[in-house]
Amino acid sequence: MVHVRSGEVRRFLEATSELVPVGLEHLQLDLDHDLAELMRDAC
Repeated sequence: MVHVRSGEVRRFLEATSELVPVGLEHLQLDLDHDLAELMRDAC
C-alpha cells in the first residue's frame, strides 16, 4: 500500500495539466508509434 498526501497529488495533477492541458494529450505523444516501438523491441 502506498500513502500519499492528497495535497501532493493535487499539486502534481495541477502541474501536469499546465504542461499538457486535458484533451490535448494526443498532441504530446503518439501512442500508436510508441506501442509499435515496444512491440518491435520485444521480438
